Formats: sequence, C-alpha cells, structure tokens
Amino acid sequence: MKTTKVRIDNLKPGMKLAVNLYGPDQRSLLIKEGTILSKELIDGLKRRAIDVVPIEEIDMSSTSMLRLPLPPDAKRKEGILFTYPESLEEQIFLDYQGKMILKIDDPVIESTKKKAVYTARKILQDVSKGGKLNVKGAEETVSQLIYAISLNKSAFLNIAGVHMVDEYTFVHSVDVAAYTTIIAKEYGLEGDKLQWVCNGALLHDVGKMLVDQKILNKPGKLTDEEFNEIKTHSVKGYNILLENDISEDVAVIAKWHHERYNGSGYPSGLTGEESPIGAQIAAIADVYDALTSNRVYKKAIDSISAMSIIVSESDKHFNVEFVSLLQRSIGIYPVGSLVKLNNGFVARVLEQNEGIVRPIIQLLSDGEGKELADKVVLNLMDNNEVFILEGCREKLAA
Repeated sequence: MKTTKVRIDNLKPGMKLAVNLYGPDQRSLLIKEGTILSKELIDGLKRRAIDVVPIEEIDMSSTSMLRLPLPPDAKRKEGILFTYPESLEEQIFLDYQGKMILKIDDPVIESTKKKAVYTARKILQDVSKGGKLNVKGAEETVSQLIYAISLNKSAFLNIAGVHMVDEYTFVHSVDVAAYTTIIAKEYGLEGDKLQWVCNGALLHDVGKMLVDQKILNKPGKLTDEEFNEIKTHSVKGYNILLENDISEDVAVIAKWHHERYNGSGYPSGLTGEESPIGAQIAAIADVYDALTSNRVYKKAIDSISAMSIIVSESDKHFNVEFVSLLQRSIGIYPVGSLVKLNNGFVARVLEQNEGIVRPIIQLLSDGEGKELADKVVLNLMDNNEVFILEGCREKLAA
C-alpha cells in the first residue's frame, strides 16, 4: 500500500485514510484507517487544526464517472429489520411532524416511548405543583427504556427527536435519557451504573419546574438576568433529587449536565474529568437533542449539522471519547438523512454500519437529479466503489 501525506487544505472527498487518527489523548479513535473521507469528515479535521493527513494512494479514475448498476432487488444486510419493497419508499418512510422516520412496526418501542413521555410529564408536573417526586415511576421508566433500547437501538433512535413544541420538556427528558443510555452502553456501563446514569438523564431538567415558565418559553432574546435565572435550574434540580432521597450519583447529573470540558460551563466551572461520567454523557445528549428539536424561540437544525457542531466542540466543550461513541451510535449521517454519492446519486440513509461513513442506503435519484423508479437498497460496507461525498441538507425536489 502506497501512502502520501496530504496537507489539510488539499484533502478532497473520496480520499482514503491510511492510518488510524486519534484524539489528543491518543486513546480515543476519531477516524478508522481505510475510511473514505467525506466533506463532513474533512471539515472536522480542519476544525481540529490538523495540518497533514496520511492518505492511501488509490486510482480514482475508475470511480469518477461511475454509474451505479441498479439491480431490481439488492440484498439487505442480514439481520436488518427493515424488509420493505425497494420500490415503495412511501411505505418505508413517513413524514412525521416534519421529520422523515422509518416505518417500523415495533409495538414495544412505540409504547415504551409513549409511556415514558407520559410518566415524565406526570413527574415534572407534580414537582411544579410542589408535590413529591415519583421516584418509583422514574426508576420503572428507566428500566423500560434500557430494555427497549437493548431490544432495538435503531428503532428507538429512529423515533428520538420527534417533538411537539408544547410537549418539548417531557419528550426532551425521555430522548436525552435514551441518547445517554445508548452512549453509556457503548462505553461499557451496565447494571446499576447504567440505571443511575439513565435515571439522572431522565431527571436532568427537573429543576426547570421551579423556574419561571415565561422565561423558559420566551420567544425572544433573554436578558442577562433572565439567563441567570434559567441557569439556577441545575442546582435546583440537584436539591430536588436529594430532598426526595435520590442518590448523589444520580443527582449530580442534574447538577452538572451544563458543565463543559474546558471549564466554561455552569454552575461550578468543572474541567475535564472533574465532572462525573454520567454528567459528561448527558451533556452531549442534551445538546444534540436540543439542536435537533423545534422550540418556541428557534427551529431545529438537521442531524448532520447538529453532529458537525458536536464534533467541532469535542475536547473543548465535550469529552472526545463520548462524542466518538455518539458518532458510532447515530452516525455522521443519521437514519433518514439525505446523502450525495461520488457518482452524483442522492440516497437516504436506512441503517448504520460499523463504519460511520458507510451506512445502508436507499437510492432516490440519479446524477442528473431524475427520480429513480426502482429505489435500490445498497450496503456501502459491501461496495468499495461507491461512497458518500457529503450530506444533503436541502430537501429533494418534488
């Protein structure tokens, strides 16, 4: 294998990484050797101020004008649950509150999220009225979430981030708990430790029930005084949990989920590993879900942009290892997002793979923008000639 060192400004989508790239700690794997670089990955390397990247020399001439063969029924990766006919995209994807989600007939996943949101609403509303925290209800909800995610992580990720503005606080609590659980499981937490972390994530915003709701839902810019009032919710949440006999291990997640790796967060300005693992993971989950959610004062951004922001803040605001685990779980190109291939085709991501830039995709249009009659499904892990150049943030033309 011949390699050459390429300056960061000369990197182009389609180049192949010759070595593993690690974070500053030299332990956290950023990008795996052999990965075909996309625009998003190159942008991420630029944000990390990397000067030179070892690239494997490959002959791009055979792929530059590639025209993808379109078999009538491409095989799917074994074990994938999505077994719908390729020609019936409208039966595969649903436009649910403006978010494209896979149609997955999984009653356990659907019912678990609905029950979790109902319980979160009840718990938080009780606190807002001065009542006791339903500790048992929270613990049971967490157990159900962990079980559902263990059954079908992909399906749960698929319906995560689907919000109604007036239900934001309750759905956000459940989705942050789900994202946190997924990252924590990837990290290796299990048993009681996983239960504690998920419970803390579910209750991370309980202190907001004691903050003026007019300030929380203000559509315009906050004054310094109003923002300082909102920042009190982390300590208020911590105190609420301790007053209801929640363990310190759980309560500190509510207290410190706004701390940042470089010490720029609140309320204590903790740096690095001073913040417990659960709080560090919940901080990433909280920001990712907030970015991809509609609020009264802002519109959601697409998942690709949100992931790019999170990655750009790793090692500054977030622990780079946990950001890598988020990427591995959700992918740079999340399920439902549109991507542009090296041959000009546009596809939608159906399912993640071990390679974060080589998911299972469904082809939608050709290099001239013409909609395909037969929307073939391809596993990019099994096709070396086809790769993603970049994510498509715009919607397909009708």
